[in-house]
Amino acid sequence: MTVRVTKDKINVREKLSELDKPSGIAGEAMLRADTPAEQFELINAGRRNLIINGDMRVAQRSQSVVGATGSYETVDRISTYIGSATVSTNTVSQSTDAPTGFSKSLKLECNALLTGDGPITVGYTVEGQDVTPLGWGSSGAKKATLSFWVKSNVTGTYALEAKAYNGASFWRNVNNYTIHSSGVWEYKTITIDALSDFTPASDNGGGINLEWWLSEITGVFGTSSASFETWTDSATGSTQERAYGQTAHYLSAINNYFQITGIQLEVGSVATPFEHRSYGEELALCQRYYQQYGFETGGPFRIVGSSNGSTSMLTGFMYQHPMRDAPSITYYGGGTAGGNFNSYIHTTTTSQNAPASSVIGTKSVRWNFTGSGNYYGGAHWIDVGTNANQFAFTLDAEI
Repeated sequence: MTVRVTKDKINVREKLSELDKPSGIAGEAMLRADTPAEQFELINAGRRNLIINGDMRVAQRSQSVVGATGSYETVDRISTYIGSATVSTNTVSQSTDAPTGFSKSLKLECNALLTGDGPITVGYTVEGQDVTPLGWGSSGAKKATLSFWVKSNVTGTYALEAKAYNGASFWRNVNNYTIHSSGVWEYKTITIDALSDFTPASDNGGGINLEWWLSEITGVFGTSSASFETWTDSATGSTQERAYGQTAHYLSAINNYFQITGIQLEVGSVATPFEHRSYGEELALCQRYYQQYGFETGGPFRIVGSSNGSTSMLTGFMYQHPMRDAPSITYYGGGTAGGNFNSYIHTTTTSQNAPASSVIGTKSVRWNFTGSGNYYGGAHWIDVGTNANQFAFTLDAEI
């Protein structure tokens, strides 16, 4: 004999909501979500961080530069702006001092005092097409939240300037944060207002620029009575107001320092835990903007080409990863920019310091090197490395 037992269907969400154990506001929101997409949005799952190398682990160019002049010098994707009056007064480095959960930070150190004033900022530019999820420039524009860890011996109020770009035009938003204790890592979050009146670029140029101010242009941090915690057309703001509200002055004494790591910019008004990516993935993302070849002792490979019936060596090179734009290329000989390296064919050696001509693309480059010996179809080669007479080069497509 077969006995069948049936039971009425139940609504799991309703039953869970009846449990005595409290689920909290977030838990109740998850239970009441009608679709997986709604739940996904509630927990802010998936890729969140619009910042590449925010944990400062990748530093292809250098780990330390004494007498820094600004731009991209150490940690990938993180720039410094150092005004002409402050050049050679700073050391910029990738430091191993970092808060729990991180291994690296960017560090600026003041080496000399100024007789005049000069701006210093730490900056990051988000590629325009990566800004699209914010929906800026539309009625559905969303807020963005910036979070980061910071440490300095100079306490006080600092300014964070955000700029939304669209060609030559931009809008500005300035928020303040405070470093309370000297020499202690502190976690900061800043919610940036949604921008519905202006549409940033959505191409491979700059879309959003972030600037952490350390020292201001005139030494007077923003004297206007207007606060820029809301977006303002750049045409209505003065230079001073870019660091509105700042009281801390990094250049006030020798040995002052400023460190930052764990930078995350995400859609929404709530900061979530830092999105850690593998080192290999972070390096590949950085190589969209900067790559280098030949900076290994001993020359691990050769670039090979052939003669076209003249004394020229024709060859080319395909990059590891496609780049943001056609890069600028710097050539090195013996490890020195602009230095000499040799090209070879049979027993003939030719010294040179750059190709005679080149055609540069986002995925590869074609070179024409001047050589010696008219060997039609003969094989030429160049040793790649930093030893004497060897060839190295860098590709730079930063914004």
